[in-house]
Amino acid sequence: MESPPPPGALGQAQRSRSRRIPTGGRAQQVPWASGHCTWTAAKPPGPWDRDTPRRCFSANIPTVGRALTSVRIPPRLWSGTAKLLGARGVATICSVLSLAILARALEPAEFGRLTFYLALLALLHPLVDCGTSTAALQRGSADREILLGAIRAGRSIRLVAALLAALIVATAVLALGEQDALWICAAALLMSTRALELSSLVYHSDLRWSTPTKVRIGSSMLRLGSIALLSACGLRTFGPYLLAAAGARASADVVLHLSARSELRGTSSKPPVQTFLRASLPLAAIAILQEAYFYADNGVVRWFLGDAPLGFYNAAVRVFGFAILPVAIGTNVALPWLVRRARAGELRSSVRKLTLIACSASLIPVAALWVAAPDLLSLLFGGAFGEATWPLRWLLLGAVAIYAGAPALTGLLARSANAAVFAITLGALLFNLTADFLLVPRLGIEGAALGTFGTELFVTLAAILVLWSSEKARAH
Repeated sequence: MESPPPPGALGQAQRSRSRRIPTGGRAQQVPWASGHCTWTAAKPPGPWDRDTPRRCFSANIPTVGRALTSVRIPPRLWSGTAKLLGARGVATICSVLSLAILARALEPAEFGRLTFYLALLALLHPLVDCGTSTAALQRGSADREILLGAIRAGRSIRLVAALLAALIVATAVLALGEQDALWICAAALLMSTRALELSSLVYHSDLRWSTPTKVRIGSSMLRLGSIALLSACGLRTFGPYLLAAAGARASADVVLHLSARSELRGTSSKPPVQTFLRASLPLAAIAILQEAYFYADNGVVRWFLGDAPLGFYNAAVRVFGFAILPVAIGTNVALPWLVRRARAGELRSSVRKLTLIACSASLIPVAALWVAAPDLLSLLFGGAFGEATWPLRWLLLGAVAIYAGAPALTGLLARSANAAVFAITLGALLFNLTADFLLVPRLGIEGAALGTFGTELFVTLAAILVLWSSEKARAH
């Protein structure tokens, strides 16, 4: 899988459940991510639920220590994380090996152009998605008929967005006279298969990850094999490699649709596209901003330094991406659980425990990568890529910041604080662009990496402060 799953794509329950808590004789209807749960004063909450930790939640915990020890992370969170992490790990390894082959097969300028357009296509994927995955799961996880209708509406939106994105890319590369323009246009057009990929939500809503992960692993291996074959044929321009990478992903979208087709039958009520679009656009804006502030470095580095330094920088970014993989997967898996903890009034202690676990888990691998950075880059990409050692080390400090801040940012999503998340991501984009324009001309690709570290630190501090202040306000 090339990208992590959308917020809310995990843990949407398949049926409504009733919980009872003391409410002074009043019944309360509470919209959970899984549907609506009726709370009455008839009896206290039952201690067991398959989608929650093994113990029911206490409403008031007097101390921080007891709050942390009372938080029991459900086994389903770990199993879901492990399954997705394994699949994503294979995909990342295949991606790194592909780049290692390309770094040796292409001239530095060609390699830099290839990584630029790979980053561009990755940036366009949230635009094509338009928030449809998360919106469909939010609406239809508890009702298959609603889910099927949302998938149909989402397909229409994705197809239009993909064709629009392909048109923009084609116009730009043809107007600029870019090398291998036709190959780039063909790769951009393949994004239209993202409309078919939406069919896989029938698996996601049921928490059945086996088929999607197997298909994505197969896609990653197909990508690696195609690039290795083209390299063996002696191709020295980046266009065919770009199309091979895009084609491997498109094939996965088609296979996912075909495998899920039997489950798409049945009655469905397709919502008006305009209504569904209004629900999905805010989520799309957040996803696009999150991608944009990360990939903005590519445009700035290419503008000031050229294609060859861009290739060195993106090699370091690939290793950085592997380093943050566990927290990227884990927090997405944890989102539905945090939603339920928020309803129980235990969001703050749950986020605190996840942050403690994430930070502890990050120290050893980040320290190992820090020490091994020069040898690792030279081994994977060639001796010349040792120049990216310090950029990689700055990015690894950014990885530590991500481990510390991702649970808090996910907690804001659990609170449905979309406006706060949007403000943080917009601020991060502005911070990153400012840092890049100030540092890249002076420090080169090391300045871009330093700007990324500062951006991730900004996101971490902002997310923690906003979440803690909002929780304190709710407590009062």
